[in-house]
Amino acid sequence: MALNNRSEINVREYRDRDKAILSKVAFRAFMWPHDAVWAIWGLDSRDITFVAEINGVPVGAIELETFYFKDREHGYIYYIFVDPDYWGRGVGTALMNKAEEYFRSEGICDVWGTTWTKNYRMRRLFEKTGYKLISREELRKKYTRREYKTLLWNLYAGPGELIYWKRVC
Repeated sequence: MALNNRSEINVREYRDRDKAILSKVAFRAFMWPHDAVWAIWGLDSRDITFVAEINGVPVGAIELETFYFKDREHGYIYYIFVDPDYWGRGVGTALMNKAEEYFRSEGICDVWGTTWTKNYRMRRLFEKTGYKLISREELRKKYTRREYKTLLWNLYAGPGELIYWKRVC
């Protein structure tokens, strides 16, 4: 995906040497420091992390997990963050596309993500990339009480968080 005539977004797997740069990016990208801390922790503790780089420099990351629910594996976007200098330039979309490609390659069709109600930038990214906002009421009607609680647990979905879902295959 091209940014301009000289720069291109490359998305690849995370490497340990990315951590120092991505730590700085995370603290710039998140409004709340605790989110940056959890995102940094997640870089090498999630199932897989992909890094977006421009001209060989990491500018964002997406951390992915899988979980077993209702007789099959599901995918979860744990954290995604992009350096604010690159917001609105396709980096987040490139990371989301790579995540979906990965989940499809693993035979995982249902992908979930959560974000805070006031995180308008992330909400726009989910919606732009085809994710559907699912209300807790919809989930309560669809699943038993136990399944509902299990799903919220797997999504780390606390009060005040919105839940998004997309079928990718």
